[in-house]
Amino acid sequence: MTSGAPTDRATLRRQYADGTTLDARSSIYAWQTPRHDLVAEVRRFVDPTLGPVVDVGCGRGQYLLGLATAAAPVVGIDLSSGLATTARDASGRPTVVADATALPLPDAAAGTALALHMLYHLPDPVQGLQELHRVTRPGGSVVVLTNGADHLRTYRELVREATGLGERLAWPGAAFTLDHRPLVEAVLGPVELVELRGTIELDSTEPLVAYLQSSRDFYDVQGARPWSDVLTRFEALARLRVARDGALLLDTHSGLFVARR
Repeated sequence: MTSGAPTDRATLRRQYADGTTLDARSSIYAWQTPRHDLVAEVRRFVDPTLGPVVDVGCGRGQYLLGLATAAAPVVGIDLSSGLATTARDASGRPTVVADATALPLPDAAAGTALALHMLYHLPDPVQGLQELHRVTRPGGSVVVLTNGADHLRTYRELVREATGLGERLAWPGAAFTLDHRPLVEAVLGPVELVELRGTIELDSTEPLVAYLQSSRDFYDVQGARPWSDVLTRFEALARLRVARDGALLLDTHSGLFVARR
């Protein structure tokens, strides 16, 4: 078993070679109540008068696109060359391929540094936070988006059972959650926390099976059970939940840490 799979660089490059997996996972939020516009939430804390904006782990570029009207230079950085290209094409903003623990920026280069749903992919999130702090100028802001430890708890229970790994399952996201506020404040100083909660209600198992399939790179290397068996078991377990409860109910919990440099 490779317990470090969710933070392994080769795994991440494979998982995020393009935006396909992210599209599959983000699709389930169409069934969330209330709906949260994460781009708009982040944009509230970006003041273009502070200077350039850097989006570390820019993914498909949705936040870069959301900042298209910002009256400040905006650049995206991602470990994946495929995602960096996708983000550049989608947003029209420049992107750079680089590691979040070694940003190719001078000290105090950014007015606002964003790290959105990505610090949990680092073997040591502190290194990422230190880099965000380093590249943000005094008076600037660092905005971090992550999930709570209870995010999609029901889904995780089903994955643990389907893989047969139980609590041994290395969960993508566990390395950095909203519970790590003390760690964030140790590096960035006092933060404002904005919590976003909701519930996804699915009357069909297909979206959640697709969600699991999109995450295969994280789980397939962790156990001996064939992936086809994992999917079959997962779907059967999910169908039992729908039959029992009338729907699959998945509580969501994410939030923003906002720090002034």
